[in-house]
Amino acid sequence: MITREDRHHALRVALAALLVGAGTVLAQTPGLTLTNTDGGELWLREPPARIAVLGRGSFMIVGTAALFPGARERLRAAVDARQLRGENLEFLVSAGRVAPDLVLFGGEVGPEQLAPLRPDLVLLKSTSARLGDALEKIGLPAFQFDLETPEHYERELFTLGQILGDAPRAADLRSYYRERRTRIAARLTDLPSEQRPRVLLVQTSARAGTRAFRVPAAEWLQTRLVEMAGGLPVWRDATQRSSWTVISLEQAAVWNPEILLVVDYGEGDPETASLIRTDRTWQKLEAVRNRRVWTFPGDLVTWDQPDPRWALGLMWVAKRLHPERFADLDLWAEVVTFYRWYGLTESDVDARIKPRLRGDWQ
Repeated sequence: MITREDRHHALRVALAALLVGAGTVLAQTPGLTLTNTDGGELWLREPPARIAVLGRGSFMIVGTAALFPGARERLRAAVDARQLRGENLEFLVSAGRVAPDLVLFGGEVGPEQLAPLRPDLVLLKSTSARLGDALEKIGLPAFQFDLETPEHYERELFTLGQILGDAPRAADLRSYYRERRTRIAARLTDLPSEQRPRVLLVQTSARAGTRAFRVPAAEWLQTRLVEMAGGLPVWRDATQRSSWTVISLEQAAVWNPEILLVVDYGEGDPETASLIRTDRTWQKLEAVRNRRVWTFPGDLVTWDQPDPRWALGLMWVAKRLHPERFADLDLWAEVVTFYRWYGLTESDVDARIKPRLRGDWQ
Protein backbone atom coordinates (compact mmCIF):
# COMPACT_ATOMS: atom_id res chain seq x y z
CA MET A 1 0.00 0.00 0.00
CA ILE A 2 1.47 3.33 -1.09
CA THR A 3 0.64 6.08 1.38
CA ARG A 4 0.26 9.79 0.70
CA GLU A 5 3.52 10.35 2.61
CA ASP A 6 5.30 7.88 0.29
CA ARG A 7 3.94 9.64 -2.81
CA HIS A 8 5.01 13.06 -1.55
CA HIS A 9 8.45 11.74 -0.64
CA ALA A 10 8.90 10.11 -4.06
CA LEU A 11 7.76 13.32 -5.77
CA ARG A 12 10.24 15.44 -3.80
CA VAL A 13 13.07 13.07 -4.66
CA ALA A 14 12.06 12.97 -8.35
CA LEU A 15 11.84 16.77 -8.58
CA ALA A 16 15.17 17.18 -6.79
CA ALA A 17 16.81 14.69 -9.13
CA LEU A 18 15.28 16.47 -12.15
CA LEU A 19 16.54 19.85 -10.99
CA VAL A 20 19.98 18.50 -10.17
CA GLY A 21 20.15 16.78 -13.55
CA ALA A 22 19.09 19.94 -15.35
CA GLY A 23 21.77 21.97 -13.62
CA THR A 24 24.62 19.53 -14.17
CA VAL A 25 24.23 18.32 -17.75
CA LEU A 26 27.46 19.96 -18.88
CA ALA A 27 29.39 18.29 -16.07
CA GLN A 28 27.71 14.95 -16.89
CA THR A 29 27.18 14.17 -13.20
CA PRO A 30 23.66 12.90 -12.47
CA GLY A 31 24.00 13.51 -8.77
CA LEU A 32 22.13 11.92 -5.89
CA THR A 33 19.69 13.75 -3.61
CA LEU A 34 18.95 12.20 -0.23
CA THR A 35 15.99 13.41 1.84
CA ASN A 36 15.73 12.63 5.55
CA THR A 37 12.55 12.30 7.60
CA ASP A 38 12.70 15.97 8.65
CA GLY A 39 12.77 17.12 5.04
CA GLY A 40 16.46 18.00 5.07
CA GLU A 41 18.31 17.24 1.85
CA LEU A 42 21.86 16.21 1.02
CA TRP A 43 23.16 16.30 -2.54
CA LEU A 44 26.03 14.05 -3.60
CA ARG A 45 27.82 14.32 -6.91
CA GLU A 46 27.74 10.53 -7.29
CA PRO A 47 26.81 7.44 -5.25
CA PRO A 48 29.28 7.03 -2.37
CA ALA A 49 31.94 4.36 -2.72
CA ARG A 50 33.26 4.66 0.87
CA ILE A 51 30.78 4.92 3.73
CA ALA A 52 31.41 5.34 7.46
CA VAL A 53 28.73 4.79 10.11
CA LEU A 54 29.26 6.80 13.29
CA GLY A 55 27.48 7.86 16.48
CA ARG A 56 25.09 6.14 18.84
CA GLY A 57 23.03 3.31 17.40
CA SER A 58 25.53 2.66 14.61
CA PHE A 59 24.75 -1.08 14.71
CA MET A 60 21.16 -0.32 13.65
CA ILE A 61 22.33 1.38 10.46
CA VAL A 62 25.00 -1.22 9.72
CA GLY A 63 22.55 -4.08 10.25
CA THR A 64 19.98 -2.44 7.97
CA ALA A 65 22.52 -1.60 5.28
CA ALA A 66 23.72 -5.22 5.45
CA LEU A 67 20.31 -6.33 4.17
CA PHE A 68 21.68 -5.12 0.81
CA PRO A 69 24.33 -7.42 -0.71
CA GLY A 70 26.20 -4.38 -2.07
CA ALA A 71 26.91 -3.02 1.42
CA ARG A 72 30.05 -5.13 1.79
CA GLU A 73 32.06 -3.15 -0.73
CA ARG A 74 30.96 0.28 0.51
CA LEU A 75 30.90 0.06 4.31
CA ARG A 76 34.44 0.97 5.31
CA ALA A 77 34.19 2.04 8.96
CA ALA A 78 31.84 2.03 11.94
CA VAL A 79 31.83 2.78 15.65
CA ASP A 80 32.60 -0.30 17.74
CA ALA A 81 29.29 -0.13 19.61
CA ARG A 82 28.41 -2.81 22.12
CA GLN A 83 26.01 -4.45 19.68
CA LEU A 84 28.35 -4.25 16.71
CA ARG A 85 31.05 -6.57 17.91
CA GLY A 86 31.56 -10.21 18.80
CA GLU A 87 28.97 -12.62 17.44
CA ASN A 88 26.94 -10.01 15.60
CA LEU A 89 29.94 -8.65 13.68
CA GLU A 90 31.22 -12.16 13.02
CA PHE A 91 27.83 -13.07 11.59
CA LEU A 92 27.72 -10.06 9.24
CA VAL A 93 31.24 -10.84 8.03
CA SER A 94 30.55 -14.56 7.53
CA ALA A 95 27.29 -13.73 5.71
CA GLY A 96 29.34 -11.65 3.28
CA ARG A 97 27.59 -8.38 4.13
CA VAL A 98 30.47 -6.67 5.95
CA ALA A 99 34.11 -6.82 4.88
CA PRO A 100 36.53 -8.45 7.34
CA ASP A 101 38.74 -5.35 7.15
CA LEU A 102 35.95 -3.02 8.32
CA VAL A 103 37.58 -0.32 10.43
CA LEU A 104 36.08 -0.17 13.92
CA PHE A 105 36.41 2.98 16.00
CA GLY A 106 36.04 2.99 19.76
CA GLY A 107 34.16 5.81 21.46
CA GLU A 108 34.42 9.32 20.05
CA VAL A 109 35.71 9.75 16.51
CA GLY A 110 37.52 12.89 15.38
CA PRO A 111 38.33 14.26 11.92
CA GLU A 112 41.93 13.05 12.21
CA GLN A 113 40.70 9.46 12.51
CA LEU A 114 38.32 9.73 9.60
CA ALA A 115 40.61 11.60 7.20
CA PRO A 116 42.78 8.61 6.19
CA LEU A 117 39.65 6.68 5.16
CA ARG A 118 38.44 9.48 2.88
CA PRO A 119 34.74 8.61 3.30
CA ASP A 120 32.37 9.89 0.64
CA LEU A 121 29.49 9.80 3.10
CA VAL A 122 28.98 9.44 6.85
CA LEU A 123 25.75 7.86 8.09
CA LEU A 124 24.38 8.72 11.53
CA LYS A 125 21.32 8.16 13.68
CA SER A 126 19.28 11.31 14.21
CA THR A 127 20.33 11.19 17.87
CA SER A 128 23.84 12.20 16.70
CA ALA A 129 22.79 15.39 14.92
CA ARG A 130 25.55 17.46 16.56
CA LEU A 131 28.18 15.11 15.22
CA GLY A 132 26.67 15.49 11.77
CA ASP A 133 26.93 19.29 11.98
CA ALA A 134 30.58 19.04 13.06
CA LEU A 135 31.42 16.71 10.16
CA GLU A 136 29.78 18.98 7.60
CA LYS A 137 31.85 21.90 8.88
CA ILE A 138 35.02 20.07 7.86
CA GLY A 139 33.62 19.10 4.47
CA LEU A 140 32.43 15.55 5.19
CA PRO A 141 28.85 14.97 3.99
CA ALA A 142 26.69 13.39 6.70
CA PHE A 143 23.20 11.96 6.42
CA GLN A 144 20.93 11.19 9.36
CA PHE A 145 18.62 8.19 9.69
CA ASP A 146 15.78 8.05 12.19
CA LEU A 147 14.61 4.40 12.01
CA GLU A 148 12.46 4.88 15.14
CA THR A 149 9.06 4.27 13.57
CA PRO A 150 7.95 1.61 11.06
CA GLU A 151 6.98 4.35 8.62
CA HIS A 152 10.40 6.01 8.84
CA TYR A 153 12.14 2.64 8.66
CA GLU A 154 10.38 1.74 5.41
CA ARG A 155 11.12 5.12 3.85
CA GLU A 156 14.76 4.95 4.89
CA LEU A 157 15.12 1.55 3.25
CA PHE A 158 14.34 3.45 0.05
CA THR A 159 17.10 5.92 0.88
CA LEU A 160 19.58 3.09 1.49
CA GLY A 161 18.56 1.72 -1.89
CA GLN A 162 19.58 5.07 -3.39
CA ILE A 163 22.89 5.14 -1.52
CA LEU A 164 23.78 1.53 -2.35
CA GLY A 165 22.41 1.64 -5.88
CA ASP A 166 19.86 -1.14 -5.36
CA ALA A 167 16.32 0.24 -5.62
CA PRO A 168 14.74 -3.17 -6.41
CA ARG A 169 16.12 -4.62 -3.19
CA ALA A 170 14.79 -1.64 -1.25
CA ALA A 171 11.33 -2.17 -2.73
CA ASP A 172 11.36 -5.87 -1.81
CA LEU A 173 12.44 -5.10 1.75
CA ARG A 174 9.78 -2.44 2.17
CA SER A 175 7.17 -4.95 1.02
CA TYR A 176 8.39 -7.48 3.59
CA TYR A 177 8.07 -5.06 6.52
CA ARG A 178 4.82 -3.55 5.32
CA GLU A 179 3.23 -6.96 4.85
CA ARG A 180 4.12 -7.99 8.41
CA ARG A 181 2.69 -4.95 10.09
CA THR A 182 -0.36 -4.91 7.79
CA ARG A 183 -1.08 -8.53 8.66
CA ILE A 184 -0.91 -7.77 12.39
CA ALA A 185 -3.15 -4.72 12.02
CA ALA A 186 -5.73 -6.66 10.00
CA ARG A 187 -6.23 -9.20 12.76
CA LEU A 188 -6.72 -6.48 15.36
CA THR A 189 -9.12 -4.29 13.39
CA ASP A 190 -12.18 -5.39 15.36
CA LEU A 191 -10.40 -5.50 18.74
CA PRO A 192 -12.46 -3.55 21.33
CA SER A 193 -10.48 -1.05 23.39
CA GLU A 194 -11.32 -2.91 26.60
CA GLN A 195 -9.55 -5.99 25.23
CA ARG A 196 -6.27 -4.15 24.75
CA PRO A 197 -4.16 -5.20 27.76
CA ARG A 198 -2.22 -2.68 29.83
CA VAL A 199 1.44 -3.36 29.08
CA LEU A 200 4.63 -2.23 30.81
CA LEU A 201 7.92 -2.66 28.95
CA VAL A 202 11.05 -2.10 31.03
CA GLN A 203 14.74 -2.20 30.24
CA THR A 204 16.79 -3.58 33.09
CA SER A 205 20.37 -2.83 34.02
CA ALA A 206 22.46 -3.72 37.04
CA ARG A 207 25.33 -1.52 38.17
CA ALA A 208 27.18 -1.53 41.48
CA GLY A 209 24.80 -4.18 42.72
CA THR A 210 21.72 -2.06 42.07
CA ARG A 211 19.11 -3.05 39.52
CA ALA A 212 17.39 -0.20 37.69
CA PHE A 213 14.32 -0.25 35.48
CA ARG A 214 13.70 2.17 32.62
CA VAL A 215 10.87 2.75 30.17
CA PRO A 216 11.36 3.94 26.56
CA ALA A 217 10.37 7.31 25.15
CA ALA A 218 6.84 7.63 23.84
CA GLU A 219 8.00 8.14 20.25
CA TRP A 220 10.42 5.19 20.22
CA LEU A 221 9.90 1.92 18.42
CA GLN A 222 9.43 -0.10 21.62
CA THR A 223 6.31 1.93 22.42
CA ARG A 224 5.02 1.62 18.88
CA LEU A 225 5.50 -2.16 18.88
CA VAL A 226 3.22 -2.52 21.90
CA GLU A 227 0.60 -0.27 20.32
CA MET A 228 0.71 -1.99 16.94
CA ALA A 229 0.43 -5.38 18.66
CA GLY A 230 -2.83 -4.38 20.33
CA GLY A 231 -1.60 -3.25 23.73
CA LEU A 232 -1.79 -0.08 25.81
CA PRO A 233 1.68 1.16 26.86
CA VAL A 234 0.99 2.41 30.38
CA TRP A 235 4.20 4.48 30.47
CA ARG A 236 3.46 6.58 27.36
CA ASP A 237 2.61 9.82 29.22
CA ALA A 238 5.38 9.60 31.82
CA THR A 239 8.57 9.50 29.75
CA GLN A 240 11.34 11.86 28.79
CA ARG A 241 11.63 12.74 25.14
CA SER A 242 14.26 10.70 23.24
CA SER A 243 15.53 9.00 26.37
CA TRP A 244 14.95 6.08 28.71
CA THR A 245 13.22 7.11 31.95
CA VAL A 246 14.00 5.44 35.28
CA ILE A 247 10.92 4.24 37.13
CA SER A 248 10.33 2.91 40.63
CA LEU A 249 8.44 -0.16 41.75
CA GLU A 250 5.90 2.22 43.29
CA GLN A 251 5.23 3.79 39.89
CA ALA A 252 4.91 0.34 38.30
CA ALA A 253 2.38 -0.56 41.01
CA VAL A 254 0.32 2.56 40.21
CA TRP A 255 0.21 1.55 36.54
CA ASN A 256 -0.52 -2.07 37.55
CA PRO A 257 0.08 -3.61 34.12
CA GLU A 258 -1.59 -6.80 33.01
CA ILE A 259 1.53 -7.78 31.04
CA LEU A 260 5.18 -7.02 31.85
CA LEU A 261 7.85 -7.26 29.13
CA VAL A 262 11.49 -7.18 30.24
CA VAL A 263 14.28 -6.06 27.90
CA ASP A 264 17.94 -6.78 28.66
CA TYR A 265 20.72 -5.34 26.51
CA GLY A 266 23.42 -7.19 28.38
CA GLU A 267 23.67 -4.71 31.24
CA GLY A 268 21.34 -6.53 33.60
CA ASP A 269 20.70 -10.03 34.83
CA PRO A 270 19.35 -12.33 32.08
CA GLU A 271 17.24 -13.97 34.79
CA THR A 272 15.52 -10.70 35.74
CA ALA A 273 12.12 -11.87 34.52
CA SER A 274 12.43 -15.02 36.64
CA LEU A 275 13.44 -12.98 39.67
CA ILE A 276 10.47 -10.64 39.20
CA ARG A 277 8.08 -13.58 38.99
CA THR A 278 9.21 -14.84 42.40
CA ASP A 279 10.02 -11.55 44.17
CA ARG A 280 7.39 -10.77 46.83
CA THR A 281 7.75 -7.02 46.29
CA TRP A 282 6.61 -7.36 42.68
CA GLN A 283 3.50 -9.33 43.62
CA LYS A 284 1.58 -6.04 43.73
CA LEU A 285 1.44 -6.12 39.94
CA GLU A 286 -1.39 -7.98 38.24
CA ALA A 287 1.06 -9.15 35.55
CA VAL A 288 3.27 -10.84 38.15
CA ARG A 289 0.40 -12.42 40.05
CA ASN A 290 -0.95 -13.89 36.80
CA ARG A 291 2.53 -14.94 35.62
CA ARG A 292 2.38 -12.80 32.51
CA VAL A 293 6.00 -11.62 32.72
CA TRP A 294 8.21 -12.35 29.72
CA THR A 295 11.71 -11.48 28.57
CA PHE A 296 11.82 -9.83 25.16
CA PRO A 297 13.52 -12.25 22.77
CA GLY A 298 16.54 -11.76 20.59
CA ASP A 299 19.35 -13.62 18.90
CA LEU A 300 22.44 -11.64 17.98
CA VAL A 301 20.47 -8.47 18.73
CA THR A 302 17.26 -8.08 20.77
CA TRP A 303 14.09 -7.77 18.69
CA ASP A 304 12.73 -4.58 20.27
CA GLN A 305 15.11 -2.06 18.66
CA PRO A 306 15.19 -0.08 15.37
CA ASP A 307 17.29 -2.93 13.98
CA PRO A 308 16.03 -5.08 11.06
CA ARG A 309 14.67 -7.62 13.56
CA TRP A 310 11.89 -5.30 14.75
CA ALA A 311 9.39 -7.13 12.54
CA LEU A 312 10.10 -10.30 14.53
CA GLY A 313 9.59 -8.28 17.71
CA LEU A 314 6.23 -7.00 16.51
CA MET A 315 4.99 -10.49 15.72
CA TRP A 316 6.24 -11.83 19.06
CA VAL A 317 4.48 -9.08 21.05
CA ALA A 318 1.24 -9.62 19.12
CA LYS A 319 1.34 -13.34 19.83
CA ARG A 320 1.99 -12.73 23.55
CA LEU A 321 -0.74 -10.11 23.93
CA HIS A 322 -3.36 -11.91 21.84
CA PRO A 323 -2.46 -15.61 21.59
CA GLU A 324 -5.94 -16.58 20.41
CA ARG A 325 -5.78 -14.21 17.43
CA PHE A 326 -2.27 -15.28 16.42
CA ALA A 327 -2.36 -18.98 17.27
CA ASP A 328 -1.27 -19.90 13.73
CA LEU A 329 1.65 -17.45 13.65
CA ASP A 330 4.75 -19.65 13.39
CA LEU A 331 7.52 -17.50 14.85
CA TRP A 332 10.28 -19.96 13.96
CA ALA A 333 9.16 -19.91 10.31
CA GLU A 334 9.30 -16.11 10.47
CA VAL A 335 12.85 -16.23 11.84
CA VAL A 336 13.87 -18.46 8.92
CA THR A 337 12.19 -16.10 6.45
CA PHE A 338 13.86 -13.06 7.99
CA TYR A 339 17.37 -14.47 7.76
CA ARG A 340 16.96 -15.21 4.07
CA TRP A 341 17.54 -11.47 3.62
CA TYR A 342 21.09 -12.13 4.84
CA GLY A 343 21.48 -15.07 2.48
CA LEU A 344 20.94 -17.89 5.01
CA THR A 345 19.14 -21.14 4.24
CA GLU A 346 16.86 -22.84 6.75
CA SER A 347 19.66 -25.24 7.72
CA ASP A 348 21.98 -22.25 8.21
CA VAL A 349 19.44 -20.59 10.50
CA ASP A 350 18.96 -23.83 12.43
CA ALA A 351 22.70 -24.21 12.95
CA ARG A 352 23.81 -20.60 13.41
CA ILE A 353 20.85 -18.64 14.78
CA LYS A 354 18.66 -21.05 16.72
CA PRO A 355 21.33 -21.76 19.37
CA ARG A 356 21.57 -18.00 19.97
CA LEU A 357 17.85 -17.39 20.46
CA ARG A 358 17.24 -16.01 23.93
CA GLY A 359 14.40 -14.68 25.99
CA ASP A 360 10.89 -16.10 25.97
CA TRP A 361 10.68 -16.41 22.20
CA GLN A 362 8.69 -19.66 22.14
